Amino acid sequence: MKQAHAALAAFVVESARTDIDDATLGGQLEDAGLSAARVKAISQGFARYKDSVRGQLARTGISFGEIVGFDWRLDYNVRSGDAGKENKAAYLLTLQVRGTDGEVSDVNISCTPEQLQDLEATVKDATQQVGRILGKT
Repeated sequence: MKQAHAALAAFVVESARTDIDDATLGGQLEDAGLSAARVKAISQGFARYKDSVRGQLARTGISFGEIVGFDWRLDYNVRSGDAGKENKAAYLLTLQVRGTDGEVSDVNISCTPEQLQDLEATVKDATQQVGRILGKT
């Protein structure tokens, strides 16, 4: 009984997360072999509480912003004086990120050429890992 309850709760939460409508939910429950009365009761409850479940998921879940823009520039730090001349490159990166609330904000990063190469390698590796997980290798 506990396993059935846990499975139904996970199904309802996942359905709310993916924002399916109550008719689709009802169809899936019918396909799973539930009686018409139970499907109706669950679908009505789902329709009634879906927005509050989605709101709770938004507050407690881990969500990442979407990168919608990117800008960069290369600066040189030139110092002269007692220490001598110092010529160091620095990349200034600006990512425009759309948050879960729809607002776009800037994320600024300053890094050396070596750090930028490390960042590039990390992003490529992450992209490959996501591709493997999604089966797009």
